[in-house]
This record gives sequence, structure tokens and C-alpha cells, in this order.
Amino acid sequence: MALEEKLSLLASTCTGLVISAGLTSPAPVNAIAEVRSAVSPASLFVESPSAVFPGAELVRFPSVAIADLLDDFADQQSVKDAALDARKAAIRAKQEELEAQQAAAEKATLEKQAAKAAEVQKMKEARAAKALADAAVRTAMAAETASSGKATAAKPASKYGEVQKINKQAERVAEREAAGEEKPSFLGFF
Repeated sequence: MALEEKLSLLASTCTGLVISAGLTSPAPVNAIAEVRSAVSPASLFVESPSAVFPGAELVRFPSVAIADLLDDFADQQSVKDAALDARKAAIRAKQEELEAQQAAAEKATLEKQAAKAAEVQKMKEARAAKALADAAVRTAMAAETASSGKATAAKPASKYGEVQKINKQAERVAEREAAGEEKPSFLGFF
């Protein structure tokens, strides 16, 4: 191992040591001997670098700043992590708010459907009651006309006789109502 490499190794192990940029280029043998005789290891730690290598340009080793860089990076990363955690918390809060709104909307929809079903049931019951009342009125009128024995007013006889009208649908509806069933409806509207 050459003297230049030894000096570089020694300088890199010491934190904060500044060495000359001139040592990176090969030096003549007699210059190395002069440096060896002029520089003792104790003087490297006591004297300033400019005293050891006069007139040389000073270079700072990157190993000195690594700890500072790592600390800076850790600070930056902690700031980024805190920002990320804040964004995650905001997203979670927004998601919970959306879920609460959806639950409230679903609850309102269910309540509307229940109210509508109750209203439809009331309408069905009202129709059934009205149908029973109508049937009772019709049967009472039919019984009254049959018991009074009054004949209907005589109509002039037509050339073809009297036409008897038959409404089978009305008869079937009346039979169902008398049996206690609902009368048929058209698509639930009529």
C-alpha cells in the first residue's frame, strides 16, 4: 500500500479532517519522503490542515457530512410521514362521512317504502269496506223491490221483445265480494 493510500485511509477515518487535493495525483518519490519526514501522525490532529499541506487546496471528505445528511433525510422523511398520516386520516374521515350519509339515505328510503306500503294497505281496506257497503245496499234494494211486489212501469212492447242484458263480469265480482275476497284490479290501480 502506497503512502498516499495510507494517508487517504488515515484521513477518511478521522471525522472532519481536510486533506490536500494534490495527494490524489501521483507524487514523485522525493516529495513523498519530504512529506513523510515533515508530517508526524500527532501533528495531523494538532495542526491545521493548511500547516500540514501548505499552499494546497483544501478538500473536505464526504464521510464528514454523511451523518448530517442522514439527520436531514430523517427529518424530511418524518415530515413526509406526518403529511401522509394526515392525508390518510382525512380520507378515513371522508369515507366514514360518506358511509354515514349512505346509511341515512338508506334508512330514509326504507321509511318511505314502509309508509307507502301502509298507505296502500289502508287504501285496500277502504276499497274492501266500500265494496261491502255497496253490496249490502244492492242486496237491500233487491230485497225491497222483490218484497214490495211493484211491477215496473210498462214499456211499450217492441217489435222484437225485450232484450235482457247480462253482465257476467259484474256477477263474478259480486260473488267474490260476497265471499269476502277482494275485487279484481287492473295492475293494482282500478
